[in-house]
Amino acid sequence: MGGGWAPLPVSKNLRARGGRSPPEQFFLLGLPRRHQTVACGFDRGLQAVQEVVAFQSAPAAPQPESAIVMAISTAAQQRRRVQLRYRSHGDETERRFDSYGLVVHWERWYTVGWCHLRQAVRVFRLDRVISADLVAETFTRPPDFDSLKHVLESLAMAPWGWPVEVLLETTLVEAQRRIPPANAFLEQTPQGVVVSAQVDRLEWLARSLMTLECPFVIRRPPELRAALRQLAAEAAAMAEREETPI
Repeated sequence: MGGGWAPLPVSKNLRARGGRSPPEQFFLLGLPRRHQTVACGFDRGLQAVQEVVAFQSAPAAPQPESAIVMAISTAAQQRRRVQLRYRSHGDETERRFDSYGLVVHWERWYTVGWCHLRQAVRVFRLDRVISADLVAETFTRPPDFDSLKHVLESLAMAPWGWPVEVLLETTLVEAQRRIPPANAFLEQTPQGVVVSAQVDRLEWLARSLMTLECPFVIRRPPELRAALRQLAAEAAAMAEREETPI
């Protein structure tokens, strides 16, 4: 089979086998046979780390059923349409769907493609898919469609919290280096880089902006200016503090 390997869908069922996490499974399953000695050495080193380091993990993200992952993966690979039953906010809907690809981000599984119910490109969480049945109809995937880019931009612009727009006076390369892609949508303009995002805490965003190490202009909302002024006042107060003698 050579040195290459094919991606293997991993779900909560596969996660339970052998006690390995999905990233480690991907790594070991992808190694050519001639590198097994290196893999064994890596495995022993990993075991040593696991025995002496304590990790506090975030709550596990809901995982989709293996059958759902396999069905939509097959549909995307074979360019076959699926009949999708989907649950969101307690409501169930059915639609024909053309999956352009699957994306795993922060332990969540997504699929992106053409939704025939909404007549638009949509992103769906696989753990909310109730059923996915392949049908005989086929579709043509748009050339050069970037599934990962579309999912990350959709997550960044999801309607929740405060809609924010800030102009950074820096280059797009620098902005991309400092801002994770799922946190905001970045657009190069003649004035600089426009950052568009949705946040739930303006105080957190004010602090984050100050770590970017570049000039910026707040376009909206005006409440973000107030949060930045409050942060400046707190910093000024801290600068004036003196140590209290014991």
